[in-house]
Amino acid sequence: MNKVLNRITLITVLLLISLTQYAQKENESDLEDFSILSPVYSELTDATGWALQDNGTWASEDNVIPTTNARSEEALARPGKKGQDSFFSLELRKITLGDKQYSVLLKKYEDGEFEFPILGQGWKSYPSLDFYIFDSKKLKELLPDNVPYNVRYLVNLECFATGTVRNYTRIIQIDKKKLPIYNYYSTVAKMYSSKKSDPDAVIIKNIQNILEKSAITDANLFLAVYPIRDAEKEIVRFKFIKTYLKDDLNKRQASPDNWKNLFERSFYEVDYYAYHNFIKDAEAYYVEPVGEEATAFVSNYHYGVIR
Repeated sequence: MNKVLNRITLITVLLLISLTQYAQKENESDLEDFSILSPVYSELTDATGWALQDNGTWASEDNVIPTTNARSEEALARPGKKGQDSFFSLELRKITLGDKQYSVLLKKYEDGEFEFPILGQGWKSYPSLDFYIFDSKKLKELLPDNVPYNVRYLVNLECFATGTVRNYTRIIQIDKKKLPIYNYYSTVAKMYSSKKSDPDAVIIKNIQNILEKSAITDANLFLAVYPIRDAEKEIVRFKFIKTYLKDDLNKRQASPDNWKNLFERSFYEVDYYAYHNFIKDAEAYYVEPVGEEATAFVSNYHYGVIR
């Protein structure tokens, strides 16, 4: 009897090992054609945010879309939350999945939380970021070669993956050495090393979960763009519109009937060439897909370049 039980146990263990190895191989096959996340290819750090106030005037702030008068008390109560929207850096990077290039938009901003949320006391500031991963061919839509000056347009990024990394470790370059910047508050220096996140690791993990089908993407991002050129200036206005990957919702959002109202109440504004360089510097690394009849040499060269 014991021999039979031992044999059954052995067979069960071997079966479980085989299934585990098979699952691992399946996951490895999904991830084997997976490049590392590139360095930053382009960055935008200076913009002016504009918002229409309740009294009908416009207010502006560096890198911040201000709140309206009705929301000013809320803004004062949460000192680390700036305006309706804000950023201190927009970055574009690249990653390759299979033979397809994706761009990674990072929107970095000042964030925080109350140490005592119910009392609204002890505000702790820290940097957070939102990331949006989308097909790199969308870069051409964000700034077409023939720029449609004085025309508002909307670009659906159709994101492959999105997410937020709160309280990440910010890195600066000092004498060719990367050093983390830690936050200070209440005149006491405190390092939240145990809570800090590595953005690259979070992004890669997010992609892995999607490829392994253990997670899905339902969030999406539209970018509204308005290049303006007249006798006095050449600028670009833009704004981020968060939405979801729902066909009916995206169709309504992308309807040209909505475009005329995109910049009626709020937007970011930058010099045209700042926006141009931000998009085109990243687009310079985009490689057009090769055709089906490409030679082995061309295909291999293409594969090496996009990596």
